[in-house]
Formats: sequence, C-alpha cells, structure tokens
Amino acid sequence: MTHEHIQLPFSSGSLDKETFSSDTEVASVFCLAENRRKKKGFLSSEEQLVFLLKVNYPIYVMKSCIQIQKVFRQRSIFLDGLGSISENVLDRTIIDLEQFKKELSTISKVGPLRAFLTRHAMTFSNFKGSRSVRINNIISKQMLLSEMIDFIQKTEQKKPTKDHPSTVIRGVNNQEIDQTVSGFNDLIDKVETGLGSLENLNKCLRSSTDRAKQKILEDKQKDFEKFNEKFENLKPIVKDKIEAMRNKHKEDIQDLTETKNKESERIYEKKDIYEKNLKKMNLIVDEVNAEKKALSLRGDSVGEKYWSEESTKSKDTATDLMKAIKTASEKIEKIQFRFDASLKRLNEKSEKEIRIEEERLNDIETKRDTESDMKDKIINELEYRNLLITSQISKLCTSKEKDKSKLIEMTSSWNPENNCVILVPLYLAKYENGNKTRYEVFAPAIVKSYASFKKVRRAFTGLESKLLHLRTPVGPHFEEFFTKGFKNSITPDKIFEDASTNLFKESGQGRGKIFGNGLDTLKKDGWLGNQEYKKMMMGLNLAFKLATLSDPDFELEESKNPSQK
Repeated sequence: MTHEHIQLPFSSGSLDKETFSSDTEVASVFCLAENRRKKKGFLSSEEQLVFLLKVNYPIYVMKSCIQIQKVFRQRSIFLDGLGSISENVLDRTIIDLEQFKKELSTISKVGPLRAFLTRHAMTFSNFKGSRSVRINNIISKQMLLSEMIDFIQKTEQKKPTKDHPSTVIRGVNNQEIDQTVSGFNDLIDKVETGLGSLENLNKCLRSSTDRAKQKILEDKQKDFEKFNEKFENLKPIVKDKIEAMRNKHKEDIQDLTETKNKESERIYEKKDIYEKNLKKMNLIVDEVNAEKKALSLRGDSVGEKYWSEESTKSKDTATDLMKAIKTASEKIEKIQFRFDASLKRLNEKSEKEIRIEEERLNDIETKRDTESDMKDKIINELEYRNLLITSQISKLCTSKEKDKSKLIEMTSSWNPENNCVILVPLYLAKYENGNKTRYEVFAPAIVKSYASFKKVRRAFTGLESKLLHLRTPVGPHFEEFFTKGFKNSITPDKIFEDASTNLFKESGQGRGKIFGNGLDTLKKDGWLGNQEYKKMMMGLNLAFKLATLSDPDFELEESKNPSQK
C-alpha cells in the first residue's frame, strides 16, 4: 500500500513566523543542546557534542470505516512508525451463539422451552473467557492524539520533494502497518459481530418466549371455556337434585313429626286418665280420713278399722297412679329425645347430600381456577427465566459496548483524504564522554511571536529559560511521546552519524552559513548576550572540528566577518 507523505515544519504558530527562519531554528536548537552539555566538573570530564541531526518521525495515518450507533463513519488510525509503543485490549469470547440459536430454533413446545431456559439459566452469567491482545504501533491516548492533530492542523503541510529530501527514520514496514490496521479492524468487526449476535439472540429468546406464552394463553382460554361449559351443563342437574333432596327432607321431617305426635298423643291420653283418677283417689282418701276421724270420736273401733283399711287401699291406688303418670312423662320425654335425634340425623344427612352435590360444581370451578393458576405460573416462570438470561446478555452487550468504545477511542475523527505518513521533524543531539553516550531529543514546538516575547523577556535571565519560553512545546503528552519514544529507539552506536544528516558536517547550504546567520539573528534580537554568543561560537567550532577532524574550518569564520564588522 502506498502512502502520501506530508512534511510538517519543526515550528508552528507564530504571528511573525517568517522572522523565525530555518537558520534561526537550527541555531536555537543548537543553543539548547550546547547549554545542556555537561561541562567539566570536579569528578567528571567534559562531554562532547558529537552531532546534531534533523530527522523525521513517521506517523502513519490510516483510514478506517467504523460503525458507530448503526452508522458507518470514517475514522483514522494513527500508528507509530518507529514501533516503539503497543496497546493491550481484551478479546472476550462467549459461548457458541450460532449453536445456541440453532438449538433454540428447533424448540416449538412449551415444555422443552422451559427445560432449555432452565438449563441455560447461568450460561450467560459471564464471558466464557478473555485474553489480552496486543496491538503494536497504535497511538491510542486521546490527549496525545488531540495534541498531535492540533499541531498538524496548525501547520502548513508540504510534501517532500526530490530537491528537498527528508531523512526518515523507519522502524516498521508497510506490511507491519497493514497487518496492524487489518488486525484492528478485524477486532472491531469481531466486537460488532458479537454485539449483533447477542442483540439478535435476545430477540430470538423474546420471540420464543412470547410464542410459548401465547400458546399457554390459548390453552388457558380453551380450558376455561371447557370447564365453564361443563359447569353450566351440570348446574341445572345439581339444582334439581338439591331441590328434590330438600323436598324429600321436608317429607321425612313431616313423617317423623307425625309419628312422634301420634305416639305422644296416645301417652298423653293415658296420662290425663291417670291424673284424673289420681285426683278422684285423693278426694276418696280425704273422705275416708274424715269418716275415720268421725268414727274415732264416737268410739266406734270397728268402723274406724274399716275406714282405716279403706284409706290404706286408696293411698296405694294413688301411689300406683302417680307411678303411672311418672312413667307416661318419661315415655313422652323419650319420644321427644328420639324425635330430636332422628331430626338431627335427617338434617345432617340432607345437608351432606346437598353439600356433595354443590361440591360437584365447586370441584369444576376449583379445577378451572387451578388449571388457570398453573398456566399463569408457567407464564411467570418463562418470563422470569427469559428475563434472567436476557439481563445477562444485556450485561454482556454493555461490556461489549465498552470494548467497542475503547477501540473507537483509539482512533481519531481527524480524517485526511488518503492514507498518509505525517513526517514530524525532530532534532537529535548526541553527547560522548569517553565510552559513555547519551542523547537529547528536541520535540516540535509552537513558537511564540517576537513581539510578545520582547514584553516579558527581561524576566528571563538564563539562555535556556529564554529559549524555552519562546519555544513552548505543543503539549506535555506530545513532547513526551516524541522525546521518549524516539530516544528509546536509539542505540548507542553510529547508525545516525551520517554526513548527509549531521548538521555539523558539510551541507548543501553550508554549515557555517546556517549556524552563523541563526546565531547572528538570536544575538541581534536579544536572545543571546555577548558572553553567551561567544560561548556558543566556541561550542560550535568544537562541534565542527569533532565532525570533520581532518578539515580546517574556515567557513564559519568567513560567515562571521560581516556581522563582526
């Protein structure tokens, strides 16, 4: 895949940026590099500034079409051309959704569906497994992307030409870039496919449950109608039978009452006779006692004896009558007791028979209501099981959405017309002290205007503080990415010491002219004092000599003569 190359300037943003020429830029970076060179101390020897390179850090910007809220949108993937970074993302897998859906589609009855839902109650309680997937080269931090895009959009983008070639440090090849983009897009597609499958599965579960509920409701209505029909058919039969039972009960009570009354009347008649005879006998006793008393007063012992015997006989007869009356009363009580007992048995029997008939209707209603309640419970169970599974699926969807959002956040809405490589210029200074080597990397900067600096420059006394105030970095994340990222890719060897890139060596425009004009401008505009200017000149001469030890260096002195005059 071919990429369009866009060359960015090292500095951007000044209102009078034409004043800050490329020569001044090189000179200011040299001043910073020279100022950071470790000088000879009590326990250390002095470092030497071996070279100063201007190289391009490649940032690949690849177009990608991503589905966001059901709409496909063009996004860009920024890739680190040096391959110094990587990002870990979770690739979380779940069960075989197609197999689950296929098994679900074969179920047409309520019973198997209930068993299926019960069996899979915890199937979706979590992801089946997860693994960390490393995506190499991708630049994913939003703050860094924001700062980087801000810098790109504020600058005048130019394409490198043959006449103005740019040294590009390459760490990855096109194949690796294409693999990263393809893998990233595949991962987003995988997440999107998983989301779609889960959402579709939720719909299938809802549809299957609704069909089963509808079938149960239809059966419930049929059963209700069947029981109601049976109830209505049986109702008049039971009603007639109960009416016949009640009539029979009345007749039985009437017969029982008549029998009781007949028996009672017969005994009452005898009792009345006994009571009348007893009354007569009591009168006879009184009369006999009166006769006996009278005879006793006359002294008629024979007559008294006679009436005494008659009195005893009358009393015995009265006693017998009283016993007969008592027996008759007891018989009447027994008849009443038997009547009450029989009446109770008749009532209980009648009530039981009527209750049995009424329960025939109640049983139909109970069975109807029981069947209805059972079907309602099945519906509630299906709904609960379905909700249990679909809520778990919804949680999985939420997690998948988070995964997708994280992947989308690793891209940018800034979208060039074509795939391109943004060449971001850096300055690299190498220091040596014996066999020790270290590097300083100077990241791109936004240059403040001279006019704004002149108002406050007296507050800055040191050279570096002045230059850093002038050269405000684009952002901390942006600066850190390039300085650390590029620095980490450097090994302490001589792969960067190329005559075509080392600014201390001979160049097309002449090294002395580049640095000399830049230092003159910095001195004239108040960035460098006389002592700082001389100090930088000495450091520059030393750097030139280190770069070309065998060549006498006259170019710088010649370029300085007009300024010194």
